[in-house]
Amino acid sequence: MSDIPDPPLPSAAPADGQMEFGLYTVAQLRDMLLVLDAKSFPLNAARLQSELEGRATAAAQAGAGEQQVRYTPADGWLGWWQAKRRRTPFFGEGTAAVADGSLRLSGWRRTWLGSADRREQTIPLNRVRNVACDGALLTFDIRIWTGFWRRMAVVCKSAQAASSLLGQLPQRRSSGFEHRWEALRHYSRRVEQGGTRPRVTGALVLLNMLVFAAFVLVNRAWVGLTWADLLNWGANYGPLTTSTQWWRLLTALFLHGGLFHLIVNMWVLWNAGRLTERLFGSGRYALLYFGSGLVASIASIVWKPSVISIGASGPIFGVLGGFIAYALLPRTRLPLQVLRTHWLSTTVFALFSLVNGMFSQGIDNAAHVGGFLSGLLLGFVLARPLPDLKPVAAQPLTPGALQPQWLGPAVAVLCVTGLLGVGFWHVHGLRDRVTAPTAYLKSHEWLAAGEQKNLASWVYFGNQLDAGAISPAEFGRRLRSEVLPFWEDSKQRLEAELGKLPRAQFSYAADMQSYVEQRLSFVRDMIDTVDHSTITSELVQQHVVEIQQAQARLERRRLNADAELAPHALANASWVLRLRHMFGGSGACVDPPTWTGRVVKRQDQQSDGPAQRHAIQCTAQLAFRARDFTALESLLKIYPPADADPIEGVTRHGSMYSGLGDWFQYGNIDVNNTLAAIADWKHQYPESIAPALVESNMFISTAWAARGGGYAKEVSQRQWQVFGARLTMARAALDDVRQQAGEDPHWYVLRLIVGKGMSDSRSDMGRTYSTGVGHFPRYLPLASAWLNNLMPRWGGSFEEVDAVINMQARKSGPDADETYARLYSQYAGLEGDEEAFYKEGKMDWDRIQNGFAGLLRRYPYSDAVLNDYAYLACRAGKSTDFSELRPRLEGHVASTSWGIKHSLEWCVKNVH
Repeated sequence: MSDIPDPPLPSAAPADGQMEFGLYTVAQLRDMLLVLDAKSFPLNAARLQSELEGRATAAAQAGAGEQQVRYTPADGWLGWWQAKRRRTPFFGEGTAAVADGSLRLSGWRRTWLGSADRREQTIPLNRVRNVACDGALLTFDIRIWTGFWRRMAVVCKSAQAASSLLGQLPQRRSSGFEHRWEALRHYSRRVEQGGTRPRVTGALVLLNMLVFAAFVLVNRAWVGLTWADLLNWGANYGPLTTSTQWWRLLTALFLHGGLFHLIVNMWVLWNAGRLTERLFGSGRYALLYFGSGLVASIASIVWKPSVISIGASGPIFGVLGGFIAYALLPRTRLPLQVLRTHWLSTTVFALFSLVNGMFSQGIDNAAHVGGFLSGLLLGFVLARPLPDLKPVAAQPLTPGALQPQWLGPAVAVLCVTGLLGVGFWHVHGLRDRVTAPTAYLKSHEWLAAGEQKNLASWVYFGNQLDAGAISPAEFGRRLRSEVLPFWEDSKQRLEAELGKLPRAQFSYAADMQSYVEQRLSFVRDMIDTVDHSTITSELVQQHVVEIQQAQARLERRRLNADAELAPHALANASWVLRLRHMFGGSGACVDPPTWTGRVVKRQDQQSDGPAQRHAIQCTAQLAFRARDFTALESLLKIYPPADADPIEGVTRHGSMYSGLGDWFQYGNIDVNNTLAAIADWKHQYPESIAPALVESNMFISTAWAARGGGYAKEVSQRQWQVFGARLTMARAALDDVRQQAGEDPHWYVLRLIVGKGMSDSRSDMGRTYSTGVGHFPRYLPLASAWLNNLMPRWGGSFEEVDAVINMQARKSGPDADETYARLYSQYAGLEGDEEAFYKEGKMDWDRIQNGFAGLLRRYPYSDAVLNDYAYLACRAGKSTDFSELRPRLEGHVASTSWGIKHSLEWCVKNVH
């Protein structure tokens, strides 16, 4: 109050015995007791102690009437929530009184049903200590039933009322309390004197809420918000942000994916931001918030550009980092009690959020880490000491006192600019950001514009024809006069310029010319068929498929070009992936589904062929995910096409490709990231055929993943389109390395798989197989791929299957029967549960017996050979052979030899 003088400083105290203590409050008298030197001023010390005792006696005699107090700033449910957070027994207004050796508190509580109820709590005075008063605020510790002490605070009606209540309570102090209390009170007054109010924090919370409200109103949804909508509103997404839309680094900070996301972020910002803003000042706090937010956004792109990032969590972590930096700096003189109160909660929240982000999907931990670390840095730069309550005269100047006020913010701006520059350099490097397809399309805008207009006219004429508005003859004339000239002119222009284009654009230009020729051919055939009234749906469908394939080849060129210049993900850097693998964070390998019959189980013999191939498959997956292309190239050298497993005698060469195929098909991969990895592989090993084969393998796997299982009639038209487009891309990848096909038999295997999916003619695929066998006559996976195409279900016959197996066996010379047995065993696996093969097939059982007898002599320790023989005997109904083999299977079962339906148990039960 204005009529109460400030307590005198010790250096300015009157002569001993002349101080008038009656002019001061109890709180001020207690402060004097802390600083008054009893040895130098014994009379003043005695009078001060007497005054305090007299005040306490008077307060006790005055009785201890009830004092009106307030436990929480708010009433109602908000007050109840505040009481729970402060661990206060009551909320809202209440009373406090000292009587009969106890402190009686009364106030509002809520029952378990949620209704407000007036309650009272009596606390013996021997369980009260560390009573202190600061104006109308009265604080004290009470000992709870667990034996621990809990700090409580109430606000009285006035400073005099708080002082009166303080005089009635015990004066016991724990060790060091007076010092801690004085430091805290001094700190609070310095914060108040600083004059900063958390206006920026309130504005940020309000702005985030308004943006979310506008977003919800425009999109008319509280939940189920799509990434497309968020991207339209400015979400942070590497491919867009790094292509000149850098404003997304800022706009993403105000977008949230749902109401819960918004509430959590705003709750943390409101609680942590207000204190941090008062410590730093509004201007420096705004710089801390937005600077760490921008760095958090660029960190998200640097770590993984394919992630869509939104939310205020990045700058909020920056605020937490800034507070921790402020607390750690000695020059800020933050009281230990404040540090303890906020340090633990801040650190626990930050660590919990970071650890949770490591193990949870959908949390952008890179933004959290980037925001937190940049907040620490900016906090050290921007932190300023709170103002002293009174100037100290004749205090020598320190170097820090000579620093201009603008230096900290200027250094902070330089730090943010530098971090953004480093992120920009990491994403872009020193490379040209314009890919060859982009440059080509930029210089051929006439082609895109003309095509759009031309196709619109074509569709319009077709709709008129279907509606009967024009005749077929008129439709033909319209095509000839308004559609055909554009494609003829485009073909001529592209042919004329082909030799003048930059070398980098040549491949894309050749594919574009092929696309234009397909369009021109379509128009010409349509005009010809209209003129002769021979329009057929088969002709139209053929042209549509050919055009879609031409578009797919163009799309693959674009994807590969973008992948080469895609923002480099730090998460996929080789050293990061190796560290993750070193600490067990590489993740498990992906196996095919059980129904494929290719899953090696734990009880299988681990030295046998299937287990060895499975190990190679897993090694390949981990190496590819770690971008360890040297390891992948080494696998191909260690296991060349002629390699034969010494336990089982089967080649291990294709294991790397099949392992990567499983990863592509069942591992939920990102195509762009995968292509970026393959592009790195190509740059590291430009002469190797393996990257192109893996690329083709990836497109094949994702094609079948897009198609899905089930019968053809169950697949949607859109699925068929994606399936066809990706198979076309797979074929284009193989075509790029056609000249190197003789280096690796897997090129022919993949070519047969693509041909089957795209319904190539039997003669074309036969030539592919014959060429491959010419280069690799004893590579049985190639024969298996060809046998797959000859199955009766795909239009082949058992006679063709038998002919190929016999031909392949003859190439094996003295091992002919062994090869015969192996190939028929593999073919039986392709047929699966089908019974027709065993009834109508041309398998010669005598040769099977001879072949497996030779294999078992050559590989006596192979469980896989033994189980393959037993499975074939079971399915062929050869009970005698199966019965002879059955005892040898005890403890030697190979899981890869048996099916889901026709298991070993089924055979034991049904074959007699």
